[in-house]
Amino acid sequence: IGKDKDSPLLKGVSRVGRLQQLEEIAIRSKLSRGRDEHINEAARIGIRMLVEDENLLESPFALATEALMSTFHESTGNRLVNWSEASITAVSEELRAMARKCRMRVEAGKNVVFCINSSVHEDAGMLEELQPKVSRLFNEVCGYEDFFALVSFGGEADFRNSSWLAKRSEAEEDLMDLLMLQPDAIQRSSITAQLTELDSCATALNRAMDLVEDSKSKVAKGNDTWVVLVTNDLADWTETTKDDLVRRVELSSFRSHEEGYRSGGIHIVVVALDMEEEDAGLAFSELCRPKKSLLISTTSDKEGLDAVFFDVSVHIQGRGSIDGLTMEKF
Repeated sequence: IGKDKDSPLLKGVSRVGRLQQLEEIAIRSKLSRGRDEHINEAARIGIRMLVEDENLLESPFALATEALMSTFHESTGNRLVNWSEASITAVSEELRAMARKCRMRVEAGKNVVFCINSSVHEDAGMLEELQPKVSRLFNEVCGYEDFFALVSFGGEADFRNSSWLAKRSEAEEDLMDLLMLQPDAIQRSSITAQLTELDSCATALNRAMDLVEDSKSKVAKGNDTWVVLVTNDLADWTETTKDDLVRRVELSSFRSHEEGYRSGGIHIVVVALDMEEEDAGLAFSELCRPKKSLLISTTSDKEGLDAVFFDVSVHIQGRGSIDGLTMEKF
């Protein structure tokens, strides 16, 4: 591209930089399709800049790394690489180290856990507005190699079921059914931690973190975890439970490596529905103080939910929509 150096296409950025931006758009398009052949092609596009270019723009580098790493996890014959576990670990850590030196954020696989207060089921209008937002958020932030689980609390259930984190690529149909948020689907799903009507959002947050710490997957344990809490009440929320949760989140990045895996951090995103902003702040502000965490109060009407879930999606992804042909420089 850009053989003519005076071309408007190259104003404000070099030829290599513009090529990286165009490759970023191509990678994002391929990844959005989700199938193995598209992931392979996205990784092939991304490898060029990682191998050939001395300087990298932040956004293309992050996406190229995400595409390459998506071919690492539990590689199959259809995937681009079938490297040894040692090679995958070494390359993954090298890419993360590159990102850390530049203070960049690289999405290298994550866990996403939704904690939904089931009392919204008592308000059919609220559930009707909430369900499509939750499904869209899942599709936007949860990649095909990411792990997912749902924690349902505050409903009419009188028992707790067992559950585990599921990789999206291995449980797509079950997840789509689950995200309809219907009680019968939640009850029969193995990807849902169903708590009793006596359990509060504090219990739900602790259960979400348990799912990660108890996971049998070393990949999941090494991922960063995003816990998205959607609640419309503060039942049984006390200073003690808040302090315990804050301490647990702070310690999540410093767990020992005795079991041979890199521990990921835990980031809490709270969507407080129809709650006084002051009450929500007193309850959750300290828990959501870390940089990657977030607290948003909103109304449960369509306009409020649309805006909030868009903000949550952008926050978790760590970037806005496609930048296109920006004037970004090295």
